[in-house]
Amino acid sequence: MKTRLGTPYYVSPEILDGNYDLRCDVWSLGVMAFLMVCGYPPFNGEKDSEVFYKIKCCDYSFPPGVSEQAQDFISRLLQIDPDKRMTLTEAL
Repeated sequence: MKTRLGTPYYVSPEILDGNYDLRCDVWSLGVMAFLMVCGYPPFNGEKDSEVFYKIKCCDYSFPPGVSEQAQDFISRLLQIDPDKRMTLTEAL
């Protein structure tokens, strides 16, 4: 797939590079999990360009009080390298 589509907060780094596959959905799952646990998106900015920069750098942090288990789960979903990213089967 090559077309860049999606809501800026949820896109994976490989979508921004224009070369992605179904593993980008695992990244989006990580964004949703972060949002549910923390109450705000992991990658935020005033402009889309700021959000995209943070996504490409995987620049996010957890607020105090988030369990180690939740941090581990989300961090494995928000892995920049799709080959190292958790699979959907592993996430279940």
